[in-house]
Amino acid sequence: MSNSAQAQNHEEHLSFLPPERTIAEEPWTLPQQRLLAVLQHREHQDTSITELCRLAGFSSRMPWYQALEDEHFAAVVETFGIKITRHSRKLPDNRTIHAKQQLLAVLQHPENRKQPVAKICQLAGFGSKTPWVNAIKDELFVAAIEALGVSIKQRHRASHLEVEPATNIEEELAKDVWDIRRFKHEYPKHRAPSQYVIEFGWIINPVLRAQVQCYCRQRLTQWGAATFKRTLSHLKTVLVLLPSDIHAGTVQRRDVETVLPAMSRLSVYQASRGLREAKAMFEYMAASPAWTGPRPPRFLIWEEDIPQRSEALPRPIPPDVLDQFDPLLGQAEQAMQQGQEPFILAPILWDALLILRHTGMRFEDLAHLKAPDDHGRKGCLDQDAEGYWWICIDHTNTKMAREHRIPTRQADGVIDAIRRKPGAGQAPSRPL
Repeated sequence: MSNSAQAQNHEEHLSFLPPERTIAEEPWTLPQQRLLAVLQHREHQDTSITELCRLAGFSSRMPWYQALEDEHFAAVVETFGIKITRHSRKLPDNRTIHAKQQLLAVLQHPENRKQPVAKICQLAGFGSKTPWVNAIKDELFVAAIEALGVSIKQRHRASHLEVEPATNIEEELAKDVWDIRRFKHEYPKHRAPSQYVIEFGWIINPVLRAQVQCYCRQRLTQWGAATFKRTLSHLKTVLVLLPSDIHAGTVQRRDVETVLPAMSRLSVYQASRGLREAKAMFEYMAASPAWTGPRPPRFLIWEEDIPQRSEALPRPIPPDVLDQFDPLLGQAEQAMQQGQEPFILAPILWDALLILRHTGMRFEDLAHLKAPDDHGRKGCLDQDAEGYWWICIDHTNTKMAREHRIPTRQADGVIDAIRRKPGAGQAPSRPL
């Protein structure tokens, strides 16, 4: 039975069921559950999508659009009297259809089917891989290109708990896609898995690709886990502008001078970071005793080539914003102390905001705090001999790479927020 027929049968089945029963029967995702919980109130069924998502605890409308991709969810929403329009379902427009046609036209030529995605998009007349990423969301498009012998790489990234250390490091390093988490034991766990997966396939020249891989390999003991993705992203802005036949052994100053006008069309930040990372890489290849590959000339990129970035000053939260935020935070704190569900956000998010408001710690430090167990031990809280309380920040995942302590008080509510469990059955000493 086709998907459309199944959806029609499911819709007919839903029409005979009250919404409350339908919601209870279906295995909804968490965002769908939160949206449906809001829609069960009659006064919310005529509200805007933006307000509906806000009431469900979301800061954008994206969860709504993602939830509507499930035809069963869309059918239940319509039982509340809400009309699902083409815009709300994010149906493909003419530009998306045209992009798929252009990509398929390129792939009709057998010599293009082994090209990297970036090259395929370039041949189709696009300046980025975005049309390809959007196109492969369509099952019909995927089936069409797979029939041509083009394989689709799975973009599922294993969670931090699922990743295991590499048993054969050389085999992993020989690949064009690295998961840095397989090489390093310590890395910030609050970042998405994709932040630690780096790809070299966009480098068309295989010689240059191997040289960049070797450069990253030799920095494994020096860089933090998150540095690789960031560095490669900045390097890309420069390397993609070089002629495809150039590598570290053949690049010259005149090649850099040819690239500079194109770099000026980027933002000051992009041009500055890209040129600075390229300068660091080429200087390492030219001067480091550890580098055994071809050496580029010294002083390929001059300091005068790199645009100066203005450093932004710290920006405190405006007083008028705090005047609105602090009462809301106080109401949420009072509700949690009384065992009630706070409004707008989940309890753990209000606790996080409370801790940030009264301590000023970095978000990455907050994300790695350890809550005490049921006996008040093995956590981040410490009380000294004089009775003062401190929050202990572990050095492993901090920006400063050193342990430090932040003073706090019982009256601020921070200690209660750290001790508060987000739900029953939560394991002790969990990261907040």
